[in-house]
Amino acid sequence: ACGPPTSPEVVSKTGAIRAPHPQPGGADWTWKVLDREGDGFALEEIKWALGTPPTLMLYAKDYRSSDAATTCTTDPLAGLFASVTSPLSATPTTMLGHPACKLEGSGLIGDRPMSIVEYRFTVPGHQLILSAAGGPDRMSTLAGEIQSWFEGVQFAMLKTPAQ
Repeated sequence: ACGPPTSPEVVSKTGAIRAPHPQPGGADWTWKVLDREGDGFALEEIKWALGTPPTLMLYAKDYRSSDAATTCTTDPLAGLFASVTSPLSATPTTMLGHPACKLEGSGLIGDRPMSIVEYRFTVPGHQLILSAAGGPDRMSTLAGEIQSWFEGVQFAMLKTPAQ
């Protein structure tokens, strides 16, 4: 399924991910719910795109695999960029009340400058991923809105921490 937003959130095929409508809202946002399976893995994903062509993409993914990565390294970003324009970083942190790895980097993808911020959570058999990717200016301008969207995503595999 895909299209312009008609409700305040989008739910993945099995309900593993719930992602809110990004703010600021408006007709410039479109979404897609994707799922696919391969050799030893399954992926559910919700993708939001701002503009045509997109100037900002927001992703929430549940990657199910018996070999889900458990280390906090820049490896997932290193292969994305044709060249890096700022140092890649991987920092252990807490997000959504759970331990996570925050990845950040900027570089060229093809001939387009791109910045990426990503949070990765590992639970047995799953790697849960929140990502934002866009031009460096767009990422900087909407940093607060991106963080709010990250904080609004709900993964079924991450139980709300005890209060």
